[in-house]
Amino acid sequence: MLDIELRKYWNTTNIPSNFLPWLSWALGVVIWPTRDGVRRAVTRGSFPELASRGTTKTLIEALACLGANATVQENINGAPFTATITINNSQDFNAAQRTELASIVDIYKRLSVVTTINYQEGFTLHPSDVVSGLAFKKVAGDVTH
Repeated sequence: MLDIELRKYWNTTNIPSNFLPWLSWALGVVIWPTRDGVRRAVTRGSFPELASRGTTKTLIEALACLGANATVQENINGAPFTATITINNSQDFNAAQRTELASIVDIYKRLSVVTTINYQEGFTLHPSDVVSGLAFKKVAGDVTH
């Protein structure tokens, strides 16, 4: 008989750091921060998040974790399976942040939805920023990719 305290391995506070990735994987964690404390917090909140993934609320919350103040409008012009996400930040996001935002949208949106991300005036768009499956456009401009 093995003398293993299984409860310790299902508790985000007490699990040893080298086993945390396994627990996170089992709970469906898709974002892996660099700091241990943040990893534990993400893992702790992952089970309720996994149950609501694909909802507008969870998408907005996930984007907020990256500092994006977002709104989502679904079924644009009555077209089913479409959504527009508007990022209302006054700051511009750099290329790495934009890529991260697009990844979060891909992870947390409903899979059947075609998504467009609009950025408020002041956002600088570069053609290299286009990510597969997503269209970016400047809200006050006429640049669409």
